Amino acid sequence: MSPTILNLGPLTIHSYGLMLAIGALSGVWLTVRIARRVAIAPETIVDLAIVLVVTGVVGARVAYVLLHLSAYTGDWVDTLRIWDGGLAYYGALVFGMGAAALFGRRKRIPFLRLGDVVAPGLAVGYGFTRIGCLLHGCCYGKPTHFFLAIRLHPDGDIMQLTGPVHPTQIYSSVCAFVTAGVLLWLWKRRSWDGAVFVTYTLLYGVYRFLIEFLRYSSPKMMGWAGLTWAQWASVAIVFCSAVALWVGCRRATTEAARVA
Repeated sequence: MSPTILNLGPLTIHSYGLMLAIGALSGVWLTVRIARRVAIAPETIVDLAIVLVVTGVVGARVAYVLLHLSAYTGDWVDTLRIWDGGLAYYGALVFGMGAAALFGRRKRIPFLRLGDVVAPGLAVGYGFTRIGCLLHGCCYGKPTHFFLAIRLHPDGDIMQLTGPVHPTQIYSSVCAFVTAGVLLWLWKRRSWDGAVFVTYTLLYGVYRFLIEFLRYSSPKMMGWAGLTWAQWASVAIVFCSAVALWVGCRRATTEAARVA
């Protein structure tokens, strides 16, 4: 596990940046295939992908920097070094949803329908990005003697090596790919716009709440009642998603009964 894949003179290929790019391209490829089923042009998805990648990375970086603000007071240039890791996914999700809503409005595509189309691709992209976290040495777990425990260079510092820790990056990646499979299965069976996207946010919130118990968290990441800020955000996401899922299913059932 190394933060650097290859050095070619002045060009350095970072493992985290590479996996981020692979995740983005894989997500776009899958989303284009899904979009064709609802007559959304591939060019529209490519345009949306550019918007989501830019706003998502900016949002994720902004959220991460705000959570670790004291680490950047000495050199603000470091806030731009995203290839060294340091992205908070909830920031990407919030910024991305806002950008997608504006994009859908401009293209006259309902936001929830657009969400259904991109959700499986988001899950796949997230899975590859967590592999980047593993290679870079960030987002690792708490010390453990579990048989899957690994040792790695924390945050890309090759001069240091952790003790045995939970490979939470691997757990996260597996959960993401399984989630993508569930969403693809659900996509063919959805009865209302938004069902797939809301299921994605619900599953992500549950996964993130649970994985935080295994992830190493600095004191700055801790919120109230012994839970991290990410867990409190997960509680909010799960609650909102559950309500939206209940309302959507109820409306779909009522509409089906009315048609019958």
